[in-house]
Amino acid sequence: MEPRALDALFMQIAEIKVDMNEMAKIEVQEAIKPVVNGDTAVIAIKGILMKKVPFIFHLFGIETTSYTDIQGQISYALADNKVKKILLDIDSPGGVVAGVMETGNAIAAAGQMKKTTAQIEDLGASGAYWLASQASKITATPNTEVGSIGVYAVYVDYSKRAEEDGIQVHVVKSGEHKGMGVMGAKISDEQLAAVQEIVNGLSDNFIKAVSTGRGLSTAAVRELSDGRLWLAEKARTNGLIDSVINKNLKQTNNPKNKKGTIMETSKGKGFIETAKLIAAERRISMTEAMKKLRWEQPQLYEDYLNNLVPTCV
Repeated sequence: MEPRALDALFMQIAEIKVDMNEMAKIEVQEAIKPVVNGDTAVIAIKGILMKKVPFIFHLFGIETTSYTDIQGQISYALADNKVKKILLDIDSPGGVVAGVMETGNAIAAAGQMKKTTAQIEDLGASGAYWLASQASKITATPNTEVGSIGVYAVYVDYSKRAEEDGIQVHVVKSGEHKGMGVMGAKISDEQLAAVQEIVNGLSDNFIKAVSTGRGLSTAAVRELSDGRLWLAEKARTNGLIDSVINKNLKQTNNPKNKKGTIMETSKGKGFIETAKLIAAERRISMTEAMKKLRWEQPQLYEDYLNNLVPTCV
């Protein structure tokens, strides 16, 4: 994941204030399904990627996508005989490692049965690019940033701060590497070397996946795996994407194009009640319905928050 996206996530989480008793009353319904336009199933891969996304992230507009949901949507698209093509609509900085390989494999397998295209708009970095690389074809808009091939882990050593404060931290452990990262305990070179070994192994898996998906040599991908991003045209010349196009998928797939639908549905109804109606009408999950409604009817969402959350900054 791009560090700037991780910092933004932590800031958003820090701002959330919510009555968990009220949150517990909200029902989460069936799994998210892809949007089917004609013979094409569109699977949105937006925001930070996680194996499973906490419901509160969706409710408060923290844009995230679940690897599990992506896999489920792929299965749905493959089972629908009317669907001939699968389009991955990507705008993501990447995310956690857990789940990315399995999802990438699902995309690659789907490509053996139906045409798969990854359309990257704005950002396709790290884990998001891993997923894109497994599609049969990748396109990107001109100002899109693509790449960030690599893996990183962060550990903060607070031992010197603890020492300056007169605190000595003892970690009673069964092995050299157990308890690494406990606040105030020194992180040894041996411990860091063990983490580096894991990072290198994960990076190798990333490189192999891109090499297979893009038909590039392992050496060529390794040369590109320094963590940097490229604008679309440079990414194309590097072999990371197939073409640069001017296309706005958001406009094509935005439910607001169905003039008046949300406005009419919400008349005289509350946020949760309206979301339930939208979920039923569009055959989408309650989570996805609430997410759409939050952006399309901000006043309705604000009224709901005023009743649910005393302070939300």
